[in-house]
Amino acid sequence: MAYLLLALAAIFWGGNYVVGHILVQYVDPYGLSLIRWGATTALMLALYWRRCSVDFSALRKNLGINTLLSFLGQVSFPLSLYIGLQYTTSLNAAIYISSTPCLVLLINHFIFHERISARNIIGVISSTGGVLYLAFSSSGGNIKTFGLGD
Repeated sequence: MAYLLLALAAIFWGGNYVVGHILVQYVDPYGLSLIRWGATTALMLALYWRRCSVDFSALRKNLGINTLLSFLGQVSFPLSLYIGLQYTTSLNAAIYISSTPCLVLLINHFIFHERISARNIIGVISSTGGVLYLAFSSSGGNIKTFGLGD
């Protein structure tokens, strides 16, 4: 079951770039983001209404941080993705997101003061190498072929 769920997560995440690239040709990125998260909110409330009602006081008590994190993670990221998909391919957008491990490591180090291990550095170097390889192989090795969304 775990492998099925991991495969579905990869399919949904990867599919978001392809479907998003198609949809932004017909729907404004702001509207697309609103539709996506409005439907997700309705589904989550339908599935977890009892749990949310039990934890409502804790949610309300932490409303400020919950709002900030929701805005940064659930609104800003997909919105910037859909805006970028108007100007680049879904492959290039997926290459961009593959830089996430490096960014998470840096954020954890500088904000949360976590120690960076040798394994972390090796992982970031290999991840960054893969991103650079994909980026330059898709552009024919010429940085001048990158467009606005890239």
